[in-house]
Amino acid sequence: MEQNLKEELGHSENLIEQKFNHLTVESFAYKRKGVAYWNCVCDCGSNINVVTNSNNLKNGHTKSCGCAKNYRNHFEKSVCGIGYIGEGKYKVIKNKKRTIEYEVWEDMLKRCYNKRRQQKFPTYIGCKVCEQWLCFQTFAEWYSKNYYQLGNEKMCLDKDILYKNNKSYSPLTSMFVPDRINTLFLKSTNARGDYPIGVTKDKRHLCSYRARCSTLNKKTNKIERIYLGT
Repeated sequence: MEQNLKEELGHSENLIEQKFNHLTVESFAYKRKGVAYWNCVCDCGSNINVVTNSNNLKNGHTKSCGCAKNYRNHFEKSVCGIGYIGEGKYKVIKNKKRTIEYEVWEDMLKRCYNKRRQQKFPTYIGCKVCEQWLCFQTFAEWYSKNYYQLGNEKMCLDKDILYKNNKSYSPLTSMFVPDRINTLFLKSTNARGDYPIGVTKDKRHLCSYRARCSTLNKKTNKIERIYLGT
């Protein structure tokens, strides 16, 4: 096989297993007009087979599967105008999907710096992310060491169970908890106003109030509201 490859390449250099920017050459594809073309895989972990020629690889014209167009500069503040990807081993995309680490990181930033999100959830107004976690690579490293799973339960990143009324996401103040636990600490201030936790005014009957609580349905693994009475 090696002899056949040498014959096909002719005077062209064998680039197999060499890396150019985000691309690693896996195999020879074909030759056209004296120029060798190669099958390459991208660092981002996508399943896209990148076919390009030796010249494009060497001069940097083809650097990735296309993902690098979105993150040309790893230190560009591309998320909410404040978060950046950074350089490191943690991927934004894997198998054509965003990684869970990235989705959690992005959602955290949106809670603190996305005005539309804060209009919907005003309790996040005034919240912030510590400086080191503005870098995705740093957050992903913490995530890999601290994330855990309990059965099939949904896990949530929380910032104020350890420290009451805390407004900052950081390694010292944050932890992962099951959604059912996190729900117990939700005050729903916007909905209940000045009433006790769990009590809201019944819009259908202006002189009535209703009480309810949240619990986990073990069959569906979803949070459900239980009405206690009016």
